[in-house]
Amino acid sequence: MSNVASPAVAPSADGRPTSGKSAGIARELASQVVSGGLHPGTLLPTEHELVQRHGASRPVIREASRLLGGAGLVETRHGVGSIVNPPRLWNVFDPIVLKAHLDNRNLPAIVDELLELRRVVEVESAGTAARRRSSEQLATLSVWLDRMGAVLDDVERTASADFAFHEAIIEAAGNRFFGGILRYVREALWEGRLLTSQEGGWSGRRRAFEFHRAILEAIAAGDADRARDVMTEHLKVAASDLRQAVLSTSGAKEAAS
Repeated sequence: MSNVASPAVAPSADGRPTSGKSAGIARELASQVVSGGLHPGTLLPTEHELVQRHGASRPVIREASRLLGGAGLVETRHGVGSIVNPPRLWNVFDPIVLKAHLDNRNLPAIVDELLELRRVVEVESAGTAARRRSSEQLATLSVWLDRMGAVLDDVERTASADFAFHEAIIEAAGNRFFGGILRYVREALWEGRLLTSQEGGWSGRRRAFEFHRAILEAIAAGDADRARDVMTEHLKVAASDLRQAVLSTSGAKEAAS
């Protein structure tokens, strides 16, 4: 069954192990870059300054800088230092970049693009799953649908079952690239599920459940066109709910500041 835990911070680009300390420093600096506290073209604090500020060793600071470079947030130049890159050079799939957006409650900046990505991948996944799903995969989808229906009074548990249901559809589609694409933005998608689950209230969660039921029925019937159509309609409603949730969240943040 699908694992719905939030993903870890990005591993290093070349697969080398990353310490918790260096990852934490990288997240803090990434948040400053994404928030605009560190502007494009400016230099990061020097290695010595970061060692003093964080009480970390030089290797830890170098590893944090390397993580930022792998995310496209900075470019390190010999004899100059690490220079903050403009947003067009950031790797939007890198979990460090996505986490920085989330830390800054910056979902409005990425929500429409994430919704477009979901439509491209998940609509086709539903249609493909209708043609390829196995009996075991149908059983898994049924388990998650039943669990979602049983926990509609609980925001987080509903979001968890919702998330797992969609991941199970992608698995049933049998295309590793579909899942690979969404895995990069998993944390942002999870955050969006929580927002819509809370914002829509019980009636919104019930409506989402009915969409999921209709999608499963189409997949079980092997009706690829119907599966695509219902998924398209479901994502349209989810997109509207998410935009409203983001606006509400952003408004509450502005009122509190």
